Amino acid sequence: SLGSLQLPDEQDIRAVVAPDQTSIYTFSPQRFAIWDARVDIDPVSPQPTIAIETPGNDPDEVIISPNRLTAIMSELNGERDVLELNTGRILAMLPASPGNTPDFRYSGDGRRFARFLNETTIRVQTSNTARPVADITVPEGARFYELDHTGSRLATVDHEKVDLLSVSSNDPAIAPLQHELDVTAIAFDRAAIRLVTATMDGTIHTWDIHTGRRNSSYLVPLRSIDSIRFSPDGKLLHLHNTRGDDLIIDAKTGETIAEPGGSWVMSDDWSTIISGSDPSRLQISRTDASV
Repeated sequence: SLGSLQLPDEQDIRAVVAPDQTSIYTFSPQRFAIWDARVDIDPVSPQPTIAIETPGNDPDEVIISPNRLTAIMSELNGERDVLELNTGRILAMLPASPGNTPDFRYSGDGRRFARFLNETTIRVQTSNTARPVADITVPEGARFYELDHTGSRLATVDHEKVDLLSVSSNDPAIAPLQHELDVTAIAFDRAAIRLVTATMDGTIHTWDIHTGRRNSSYLVPLRSIDSIRFSPDGKLLHLHNTRGDDLIIDAKTGETIAEPGGSWVMSDDWSTIISGSDPSRLQISRTDASV
């Protein structure tokens, strides 16, 4: 156990453990703070290693990079700060996203992020310096998008159509991927070989992103899916829908592996799930068998 942080003057706190597990980052409407996880923290007068005032920051709108090295924080006026987490240094201050365009997206490895400059242009930038990498022209009407693991490809969604674009050349990587119904979520695998898409009726499609061939399709017992994630080894998928339901499935067959309910967390390697709707009882299970 790393102990506990008692911060009586702060509410709506979001906490993240650093990759090396030596620090804890906390976000609140008042400040961003870094805490040393290797020492006992005074419960009466807790003092962080670094604290930066962030009045009006919404912890729910903080976007943390997958490698937990940077984060993008919102301000009251809609502008965003790109923050280096281990130092608290602000790398860049970015203008608010135009209109109703989708929010920022990180690549799977966290080394790049993307944002809309206008309704038809997405800028890809490095996470550690916020240096622009490329401006990508996307089809008009794109409702949301995702970067692949390294930030070298971009997939945009416009109702039943998914376009795959090359970040380096600003050209279509393959022909558009057509669906029978509106696409509600997409995800690249870590190896940048497969793209998984979900349609509004709960159908999951797997595509070869080099050829555009549809490798498989299956229906899952979850509708209105708004988020998909691959496990690190690419064998499992985590599906989440607009009602807050979650499902862990076999990526190849669609077989249900787990249906975590209530509050739950999963280990970084996806091998273990801890869940519980009863405050006095936690259930620990593995994604290959219950224990």
